[in-house]
Amino acid sequence: MVSVEQLHACGELLASGLDDDVVVVAHQAERVAPPVVGDDGRGEKHEEEATVLVVEEDRDLARAARADVEDPPRGELGARSARHDATVRAPTHDPTAVEEQSRFGHTRGAPFRHGGDCPRHVDLGRGRADATAEYSSDVIRARGLEKRFGDRRVLRGVEFDLPRDGFLLVTGPNGSGKTTLLRLCTGLAVPTRGELSWDVDRRRIGFLAHEPLVYRELTAVENLDLYGRLYRIAERRERIGMLLERFGLWDERHTRASSYSRGTLQRLALCRALLHEPELLVLDEPFNALDDDGVALLERELEERRTHSAFVVATHDPERVRSFATAHLALA
Repeated sequence: MVSVEQLHACGELLASGLDDDVVVVAHQAERVAPPVVGDDGRGEKHEEEATVLVVEEDRDLARAARADVEDPPRGELGARSARHDATVRAPTHDPTAVEEQSRFGHTRGAPFRHGGDCPRHVDLGRGRADATAEYSSDVIRARGLEKRFGDRRVLRGVEFDLPRDGFLLVTGPNGSGKTTLLRLCTGLAVPTRGELSWDVDRRRIGFLAHEPLVYRELTAVENLDLYGRLYRIAERRERIGMLLERFGLWDERHTRASSYSRGTLQRLALCRALLHEPELLVLDEPFNALDDDGVALLERELEERRTHSAFVVATHDPERVRSFATAHLALA
């Protein structure tokens, strides 16, 4: 049975990578319509009904996966590109502000283009970025980011530019706001102050969190097939087979994730994050629980993708990725 915690975790992931229609699984099966907030004040009730239906739809997909999923073929799959330009700004209390904001703080706008050379050194207060290369376009632009949880300030004055082939290394002690910054970069959180702009399709963002965000009741093949359907990957079976083979999970593809070790779960989570060929990869402690072979596999993936993907990587072991980094953001 799909647990409530896993459903919430899956929902957070989909929020960073899919269209705004949250009940995309139900749309595919053409069973459930999205919740509609009417003028009769029943919006909350509609949303609750839709949530129940999405849970049932997930269970149907799980049953179908166990009954029908065959071994995926082994093969390579080319990446497809798409564009999405968005800006997240902290909620404003200025009554003269005319910019329209959604309930998540998202606003549409022209993509940011850096007007000059990327600075070698930027002093950011609590955070600072040391750039080592010059680029002409950016995937993410952050200006004056601040994040508070009640009276507690986690981030203050964070600024950086992430080029399309850039690699931002984020370091800092526990509690310095690394995970919070990564959630801001994926759109899972909104800054209290400042501006955060993207020039990337939300469906092309890959996110690896502390938790694997996989269904323990499903096998590796079933998990990736489910996410492949949610991301609407046309040739997902070929892509799944290639990733399982690359990360050494082919022989374990029909084993339930509940029996995996923490390191094997991390490999499966990496497959999930890379499944849809993201243009922006946001990785939180990607080497966590990996053995030497797993570390080598991940380093190979980073090396191969560094020329056509942008990275934001938070780690307590910066030396592992120092050679990939084009900028370093140190949080204190």
